[in-house]
Amino acid sequence: MSTGALSLRFEDGHEDEADLLVGADGIRSTVRRFAYPDYRLRYTGTTAYRALADASDILSIPGFPDANTFWHGPHNRLYTCNLRNNVYEIAARVRLTEDAAPVSWGQDASVEDFGERFKNFSPMLRNAIAKIKVVKKYALFNGPRLPRVVSHGSIALIGDASHPLAGEFGTGAGCAFEDAYVLSRAIRWAHDRGHHPSEGLDLFDQVRTPHYHAMYDILDGFARSSVSRKTITSFDDAAIQIMEDEWSDGIRWLYHYQVEDVWHKAWRAEDARRSVLYSDDRKDKANRVESNSHL
Repeated sequence: MSTGALSLRFEDGHEDEADLLVGADGIRSTVRRFAYPDYRLRYTGTTAYRALADASDILSIPGFPDANTFWHGPHNRLYTCNLRNNVYEIAARVRLTEDAAPVSWGQDASVEDFGERFKNFSPMLRNAIAKIKVVKKYALFNGPRLPRVVSHGSIALIGDASHPLAGEFGTGAGCAFEDAYVLSRAIRWAHDRGHHPSEGLDLFDQVRTPHYHAMYDILDGFARSSVSRKTITSFDDAAIQIMEDEWSDGIRWLYHYQVEDVWHKAWRAEDARRSVLYSDDRKDKANRVESNSHL
């Protein structure tokens, strides 16, 4: 609209106007489709399996770690985690061709088939898988990096709508919370200073888009490493190489990222930048007035 507001029309016929639209509608975001109509998702070639077991059963296995643990193989990987309250999570990523991947989200999977995919892993881990009673599977989709997580001066994308990364690095709920934290403060920053909301969205984008681009850069590196590992035939050698490729010092910053610190640095830098611009503008106006007085 000419006013800068958005005109919204819903499937039930309801219409409304809004100065700000937040797309928090997931990986298949309708809001993202409006902002970036040419954006396309793709199946990653990987399907996630997730199961819950009694923690008492899992920890009865001699030597089983009571800690967040990644178990790597040449192609598949598995993650175990004690969720407390006697619940232990066993989650995995398995390569499946697109025709074999589940179409819908959260389909029942065969416990036997799940276990078969990890038959070459540690006996300790196989014992844990044997204690699973129910397992679900989820086809994983992702998409290319977005140039910006804001659009039209009035749209902000958060969560999976802004970074469809198929859950890499635990980017589901964690990054969505970070997005919401920065967005709410960026809008307040603009309001408190009398700026237009679009300027708050620009500041939000300055914080979040570089962060997601850095994450995509890491994934690009993982993809290159995966290609180079195809020549490795030994299970152990391949697993060791994966750990070297994907757990190097170069990505540790991601697990120590403090969104509060990044946000505070960003708004202070923007305030300082605007203060300089305002000061220079006042000097220019003063100089023009002085020049005109000599005409």
